[in-house]
Amino acid sequence: VYHLVAGGEIKFRTNDLWDFNLGGTLTADGTVSTLEVNGGNIASPGEGDYYIALETADEGMTWTATMTDLGWSVIGVGSPSGSWDTDTPLQTLGFDNDGITTYTVTGDFTTEEWKFRAGGQWKLNLGDNLSPLIQDGGNLSFSEAGTYKITMQFNGADYTATAEKQ
Repeated sequence: VYHLVAGGEIKFRTNDLWDFNLGGTLTADGTVSTLEVNGGNIASPGEGDYYIALETADEGMTWTATMTDLGWSVIGVGSPSGSWDTDTPLQTLGFDNDGITTYTVTGDFTTEEWKFRAGGQWKLNLGDNLSPLIQDGGNLSFSEAGTYKITMQFNGADYTATAEKQ
């Protein structure tokens, strides 16, 4: 997961050196793009957090990447949408000086199950516990139904969340 700024540019490189770097064009819609060795800088699609997957299937001869706007949400029968088919988006509160990104949502939750997921897809989903949240972890639930303010944070390594009953 990478936090990008509006108007910024990125490249991929190894060992903090420039002798091998990848660049080119990469869009935030999940489209697979082929990157080029020593290619041009990759333009940021805008301020926000993005899930970037970089892959090679031929031992480094060809590199592909996908970028997905995280757009975090909660989903599930126990979530405010009441469905596993409809996401309830989290609001991104921003990126602070300590490198922590904060997201929040307030809504009515039941005692049924729910999870966090990114981009309205299951490629990146979090659950099991609120702190720390585990990728592909089990579903979450509350022991008591009610209106909860959920705050999720990412510190560059781990996702954690808190739930405050309103």
